[in-house]
Amino acid sequence: MKILIDLAKLSEAVAWVAGVLPAKPFVPVLSAVLIDADKETQMVKLAAFDYETSATITVDAQVDQPGQALISGRLLADLVRTLPALPVTISADKDTTHLVCGGNQFNMQMLPLDEYPALPKLPEAAGRVPGDLFAKMAGQVGVAASRDELVPAYMGIKLESTPRRLKLSATDRYRAATGTIGWEPIGGEVSMLIPARVMREVAKAAADTDTVEVCFDAKDKTGTSLAGFDLGSRQLTTRLLDGQLPEGLGRLFKVPATVKVRASSSELLAATRRIKLVAERNTPLRMVIGVGEVTLQASTGDLASGTATIEAVVDGDTMTVSFNPQYLEDALGAIPGRYTLLTFQGPGKPCLMQGIDQIDADPEGGGYQHMIMLMGEHLN
Repeated sequence: MKILIDLAKLSEAVAWVAGVLPAKPFVPVLSAVLIDADKETQMVKLAAFDYETSATITVDAQVDQPGQALISGRLLADLVRTLPALPVTISADKDTTHLVCGGNQFNMQMLPLDEYPALPKLPEAAGRVPGDLFAKMAGQVGVAASRDELVPAYMGIKLESTPRRLKLSATDRYRAATGTIGWEPIGGEVSMLIPARVMREVAKAAADTDTVEVCFDAKDKTGTSLAGFDLGSRQLTTRLLDGQLPEGLGRLFKVPATVKVRASSSELLAATRRIKLVAERNTPLRMVIGVGEVTLQASTGDLASGTATIEAVVDGDTMTVSFNPQYLEDALGAIPGRYTLLTFQGPGKPCLMQGIDQIDADPEGGGYQHMIMLMGEHLN
């Protein structure tokens, strides 16, 4: 194999496939990137696969000799990031892959091609969504996904289709987020729970893609449920997570409000970030809801304390509530719109947060919604 490829294209391709490489592969070959060069089409495909998630990308290059190379993905990614902006030559013989860029030359040991697993096929497309909207909604909803491996289902984002909309949902039991985007159906309905880490990789690429095809196979030939995303030159497949999100999660977003607060999103986020600095670990950030204003308060014992007051439109009685500071910051960072509407449902109930463009407006139906339980509570 011998190819000449533009550094920018190589960097883009390596970054995409390296995003799914496992941090601790159980066999060395799963840490590799497969390079497959086709002389007839003058195209090069890069791939990575760990038996759970696969990523492939096809880019054009000058292919002088066709063939394959299997090399360490992490090393290749690190090298590409440091190379000068010059064309890159990659060649491979039986045991070694050679990379040359300007006056720089690297030799990398080949991993055994016969030990590399066969890449899964992309399932049939179920529908299409606009790439930019999918990227935005996946990023917003993903904020609420858990990072605790003890409950794998909570580490996922659920995708559910209707004839015209695709709904995304996530929760870690202490917060939840949901939203919908336009959906153009192609095949059957979609209902699948996808790892949030995988969705983050898809979202990065989808932001620069006109259309994303969402693919779904309820049970492939191995008996495994498989999801896929087709982003033109890039494809990704992943096994679905076992389990389900809590039943009745959607009903929590519809509980009538007792108190509503409308405030500037930027001012509320800035105040949260300031007051969070004096909040001791595992202690709450208090929000005092007054007449025409809200005040954020926090302290670290006798060492430090702080308050920040901003103007707000308050509908309902005055009250004081307590938030996890990080959860509040995460939610405000994800909320779209110039203003944020905070809806409180009473003691022990969650706070619903939505973005609005005018301070006296009501949220649009089907838009992004983020729910946070007050300190000491969790979603059922």
